[in-house]
Amino acid sequence: MRILTWNINGIRAVTGKTGVKKMLDSLNADLVCLQETKVTRDMLDEPTAIVDGYESYFSFSRKRTGYSGTANYCSKQCTPVSAEEGLTGRLRINEETSVGCYGNTDAYSDSDLEALDSEGRCVITKHRLRLNEETETEVAIINVYVPRAGDRPDRLEYKLRFLSLLRSRAQALLQDDVHVIILGDLNLTHTAKDNCDPKSDADFLRRSSRVWMNNMLRPSERDPGIASSHPDLEAVALSSHTQRGEMSDEEDDDILEQTFNHSPKTRKNTEAKSKKITPEKQQVREDLLFSDVYRYLHPDETTGYTNWDTSTDARKSNYGRRLDYILVDTRLACHVTDCRILTEVEGSDHCPVVVTLNCQPLPFSSSSPPQLCSKLMPEFRGQQQKLSSFFTKTVVSKEVDSVSLSSSQGSVCSSQEEVNIINDAKGQLKKSASVPDGNSTRISSPNKTSLKRGNSGATNVAAPKSKKVKQTGPKQISLTSFFAPKTNSSVHSESKPVQNSSSNTKSEPKKVDKGDTEHDVVCVEDQNFINGSDILAKVCSPSKDKNIQNISNTANIKKEKSFDKACTLATSSQEVKSALTSSQSWKTLLCGPAPPPLCPGHKEPCVLKTVRKNGPNKNKQFYSCPRPDGPPGNPQYRCNFFQWLNDRKKKKT
Repeated sequence: MRILTWNINGIRAVTGKTGVKKMLDSLNADLVCLQETKVTRDMLDEPTAIVDGYESYFSFSRKRTGYSGTANYCSKQCTPVSAEEGLTGRLRINEETSVGCYGNTDAYSDSDLEALDSEGRCVITKHRLRLNEETETEVAIINVYVPRAGDRPDRLEYKLRFLSLLRSRAQALLQDDVHVIILGDLNLTHTAKDNCDPKSDADFLRRSSRVWMNNMLRPSERDPGIASSHPDLEAVALSSHTQRGEMSDEEDDDILEQTFNHSPKTRKNTEAKSKKITPEKQQVREDLLFSDVYRYLHPDETTGYTNWDTSTDARKSNYGRRLDYILVDTRLACHVTDCRILTEVEGSDHCPVVVTLNCQPLPFSSSSPPQLCSKLMPEFRGQQQKLSSFFTKTVVSKEVDSVSLSSSQGSVCSSQEEVNIINDAKGQLKKSASVPDGNSTRISSPNKTSLKRGNSGATNVAAPKSKKVKQTGPKQISLTSFFAPKTNSSVHSESKPVQNSSSNTKSEPKKVDKGDTEHDVVCVEDQNFINGSDILAKVCSPSKDKNIQNISNTANIKKEKSFDKACTLATSSQEVKSALTSSQSWKTLLCGPAPPPLCPGHKEPCVLKTVRKNGPNKNKQFYSCPRPDGPPGNPQYRCNFFQWLNDRKKKKT
């Protein structure tokens, strides 16, 4: 069984081109746990929620859009028995398909519990496993995205409350004889081996989150240099356990009674102080703890990082941190065969971590998955209509069907005279098809408005529109032409074109006789020249002699072709000259950006960056070394060169 965890830093950004299914298949895991999906309920689309061969379970942020979020994608052979969103149980949908075992949360108020589940930072799925031929058990996969505290005290308290609640929920499941695997982005580094530069943090060994992590592990995997307690952890601790990972004598007896069927023993206070921990009690305590399986299998690895700073290209030099963990309870850790960091998988500032267990997942035999499954959401079952469906563009056909027009004319026209009018209109439509602009005469639909007759019995058919002849010159003047010197070659741009004398005369319009109708057909041609200032209007009138008309048309065509050829030659010559002088014209008008300075360490052009962190220098630009970040003092990596862009401009002036 392969279980994978990955902080994907936006599922839509990673799967936008390839798709979710292709991404899941490439990871080759039975269970894929994603963090920081940045998808809320209203943003979840069907291709992301419903994937062929997988079932998805999401936890959404209820505070901000495009923030946080976790998801579990389970293959068909690893379908869960139950699933639940959050750690507190406040978000459970169905009691029957919920995971349960919430531990003691009396120390937190209702508002605190609601806030801990409001950012979509946890989703839990419970699965059935076959450890060997005779043993079948259950395992709860707790996928978490632990908050990042930074320098804010309120976020640090929120983070420690989340970690304390996570431990309480995990131990409650273990006491219910359910194996537990905690995985995801824990936003902490346990030991100095998990940080590229631990010396930069003066309070490294006393960080409250590292103290919590150290106490979660079994004693053989703990770092002896880390403190055993922290006042910030004790302030938010739940009553079900202490932060040192040790339980009171009464709690020991209760767990021993549940595990070994012992009855509570009465002890004297003097004996309790001097009594040593028995092997059975020590084993019970370790059963409630976890193993960092990657560090357990790779104890001497010092470059096993899963997160890098993308702004400094630190991934190229592997200068990062290990923030993504897979914690397996000590009873199940003996079945782990491999755990690897997939540094070759890109697309995020994190990389995946995969663990392999020597066990077989058992698919859930129920006909319906747990209620949290995405395919059971109303919007994907056809029971709820999304708001976007109301804004779908509808296509309306505007063409007039001549068949329906002729079939329905009996009900509209009440006399033979009206039928003749419609026939005349059809004939006029055929005539207008030869008009240069290609626009046919429009007839109102008989289903909406009946045809009206004039006093003369003619139909109100609009005359065809005139044709605008395509421009022979350039459609748009190039911006560089304003900076190029004028030459004598561009004759047509300064002189007016010669107009045809026949274009100034207007003949009588041609009359088309069809029954009792009479229509004027006028063809107007507009010719725009290079300078766009003069327009040549030609009115084509019918001639009684067809031969004379053909000769005049042929002469006009020859004149237009010769004029087009001259315009093309003038335009091409002007474009060649403007292209030769365009670069010089732009340089004289605008001075481009100055070349970046050279970093003193490598003599390479620096890169220009922008400050994104909130503060007085936000959005200010600066120059820095172009090489990726690396260990300090190594000349192969980034040097310490830094220069504000404004300071460089001041020096130049």
